[in-house]
Amino acid sequence: LTITGTWTTSDEDPASRGIDATHRDTTDTATPAKISLTTTFTDLTIHYIAKGGNGEFRYRVDAGGWTTVNTDNGGTEAAAFTTLTPVSDASHTFELEILSAGSNGIRICGLDATRSGNNVIVHRLGNSGAEVQDIVDVDATMWEAQLAELDPTALVVLFGTNECQASINPTTFGTNLTTLITRARAAVPLIDIILYSPGDNDAVSSYGMDEYDAEMLTVAQAQSCTYLSG
Repeated sequence: LTITGTWTTSDEDPASRGIDATHRDTTDTATPAKISLTTTFTDLTIHYIAKGGNGEFRYRVDAGGWTTVNTDNGGTEAAAFTTLTPVSDASHTFELEILSAGSNGIRICGLDATRSGNNVIVHRLGNSGAEVQDIVDVDATMWEAQLAELDPTALVVLFGTNECQASINPTTFGTNLTTLITRARAAVPLIDIILYSPGDNDAVSSYGMDEYDAEMLTVAQAQSCTYLSG
């Protein structure tokens, strides 16, 4: 993955729009701002935010013809997706570059490159340093739309370490976990949810990891989720 040009990253901020509480913005048409990905895939979906302003980006595979995407949505922000025509199961180079910043720039949330066939797809949605609060701070409608697009069979939720280090009240931790579970089920009604409590980390905190572990178990029982303790 190569990112060039000028981009501004929003990370673990209430204004972040990606499913992992990140996104990248750009108005750089001079360089232009560009994302290149070389890997083995058959299918690739671009996750971005549609909004007002008539911004445009374009993409291509293996230096082929360009396809242009207009990101205008009449002034209302919404999670949006563009899926490429499937290609052969081989190494390919995908390129995305900004054409027009419009009045609001371009906002990219991620690339989902996968291979067709009898495979198990694992999406790593973690974000170093994140707390569950950072994920539930993402606009619910946008977050749910992105999860629905990925359409996972199961969701493993691993939080607690960063909450412990930040001395977040365990009850608040449990409330945020419940919100996350509710949103996941709204997006993918039949999803299996596994709450995985991490082990002790000897952090200096107002609370012990055992208190977060106990809160996660309480939430798992109340929400009919699988519970695993590390």
